[in-house]
Amino acid sequence: MVATAVVLLVVAGGLVGGAWALDHRYEVKVTHEDLLGPVAASLPVIESHFASGPLNLLLLGSDSRAGETGKGTVSGQRSDTIMLVHISAQRDKATVISIPRDSYVHIPAGGS
Repeated sequence: MVATAVVLLVVAGGLVGGAWALDHRYEVKVTHEDLLGPVAASLPVIESHFASGPLNLLLLGSDSRAGETGKGTVSGQRSDTIMLVHISAQRDKATVISIPRDSYVHIPAGGS
């Protein structure tokens, strides 16, 4: 039983250590910023404003194209993700609508 307990402790320790290593590996690659800043002091006012009804959010992702060379003549930033999120007044359901960025594409007439 002692040998089984030691093996289980070693396996559990390895799993916990591996999970911590993976979390650390990916967490350091994410940039964290304080988006609210001094507005956070008025957060209770904001929360009470949205507590009584549904909540609609517009989510936009940004693609800076940083470091790309030789990929055409278009430069600058673009929105690569556009989503509308509707959260019900009871906060028990959420509906997400994803709008593809490349939904308008020029297709030449004719040809095969």
